[in-house]
Amino acid sequence: MDRESSLAEFDAQRDRLLKAFQSAPPESMAFRKEGDDYALGGLAVHVNFILDRYRRVFDRLVATSFGAFRAEDPPDEVADMQARTRAGLQPGEVAVELEAMETRHRELAAAVRSLPSTDWARKAQVVYDDGGKAYATGAEDLLKWLSEHYDEHVDQVGELVREWRVSSGR
Repeated sequence: MDRESSLAEFDAQRDRLLKAFQSAPPESMAFRKEGDDYALGGLAVHVNFILDRYRRVFDRLVATSFGAFRAEDPPDEVADMQARTRAGLQPGEVAVELEAMETRHRELAAAVRSLPSTDWARKAQVVYDDGGKAYATGAEDLLKWLSEHYDEHVDQVGELVREWRVSSGR
């Protein structure tokens, strides 16, 4: 997919996810289904963490001129994300987290737009986990993965809202 089509899809999937979150009652954001890792509002925290992760990857792609590297997440950010995804959000925190999502999204889209057109399809070998397997990764891959990630959570938000309504009698 070309850059502008990828960016349009990235925006469209973000809009779908924001709409799903905005339709959820603020008081439902701390709801976590038994056995789940993420509370409803914790999904927004998780999405923001993934946006940060792939922004770091994008920045390293550019900084290394698409040389191979290992993607690493700051341990303190991982611990904070894990705690906040389980706890969810309080009503006053929802808008702040969604605004942060919008900001991260816009900043990454702007960075991708500023990438020289000759670098759009370039790839680097990136290791994402301790398994050591490298994945060919470029800007187009990051946008595709993030678009799919947004999409994955749209239905999950709706499902958790329905379950919250049943469990809370609302």
